[in-house]
Amino acid sequence: SYMMEKQSNQTIMFTSFTSGDGKTFNAINLSILMARSGFKTILLGLDLRKPKIFGSFGLLNDLGMSNLLVQNKTLEEVLHHTSIKNLDFISAGPIPPNPNELILRPAFTELIESLKTLYDYIIIDSPPVGLVSDALEIAKISDINVFVIRHQQTPKKALEYLETLQNKNIVKKLGVLYNGLDFKKSSAYGYGYGYGYGYGNEKSYGYYEET
Repeated sequence: SYMMEKQSNQTIMFTSFTSGDGKTFNAINLSILMARSGFKTILLGLDLRKPKIFGSFGLLNDLGMSNLLVQNKTLEEVLHHTSIKNLDFISAGPIPPNPNELILRPAFTELIESLKTLYDYIIIDSPPVGLVSDALEIAKISDINVFVIRHQQTPKKALEYLETLQNKNIVKKLGVLYNGLDFKKSSAYGYGYGYGYGYGNEKSYGYYEET
């Protein structure tokens, strides 16, 4: 909220330096949180090389963003309405031979602008920036960009990379989410800042576990 100039029609991208840092997990949970807060939210699977989101909702990846970007399917044909009120999502779709080229097409920018007229928040799960350049292209049109760092997993060189992105103003409104810290094992904030009800584990809250 502090990073937003306004509180609606915002695009929030999640990325990480490498695979497995938790970007998809956090993108899904933020989408659920925003939807349950009453905001009309759509989650986009834009990790076109390694799609994951569809499995969390128990659906197939036979249609999705790749179809929209090559313009052989309509929005209505690829859009999924979830059982969570206010939450829709679009899977990545069939893996294309040229993911970066698809994101560079005008159709991508046009799609985002169109979705902003329909939704309060667009949450994007993008590929890791340390592996491919797709996320940097997506970041050019997203309003907020969240870089997920995982405790004891993300390499320290990722911080140097982040500093470069910041200093050269390559990515606007760049935030860092520190993921995977076990507060039960940490002496820091021993008085309960870890949200002891089990973030990511309590199914009654509607959150998804990380796998």
